[in-house]
Amino acid sequence: MDWLVYFSRYAAVSLSGSPQELAGFYAEGFVAAGPTGAYGALNDDKFQSWLGQVKGFNEQNGMQSMRPVQILEEAAVGPHHRLVTVRWGSRFQATGAGEIEFNITYILHLKGPRIVAYISHEDQHERMRAEGLVS
Repeated sequence: MDWLVYFSRYAAVSLSGSPQELAGFYAEGFVAAGPTGAYGALNDDKFQSWLGQVKGFNEQNGMQSMRPVQILEEAAVGPHHRLVTVRWGSRFQATGAGEIEFNITYILHLKGPRIVAYISHEDQHERMRAEGLVS
């Protein structure tokens, strides 16, 4: 699997696709985790609504682009799953041509592939606050 292509498509859908289309990247149930905790979710209408809110938050805060800068790591987790760490770059109106980079590790089921879990290495809101993008 070419993960750079997969996550480039994910980024494009995140910025300009519908919440329903973005939900297609996720398994029926998945886990999201970060520095402040973790939660499990079902890929349902409530999740699609949340994806719409995330997109609105990013638009409101001037996100202009998002791209996978580098695939930092890939490892097999049994015959059906892969662990993939992506270094993302996001550009906002306030950052001009500069990008804010951050890492997220994903567990993907190869059928699809679909995101089963992800772990954000940093708190997005705190990182955006440190960059002066939100208060």
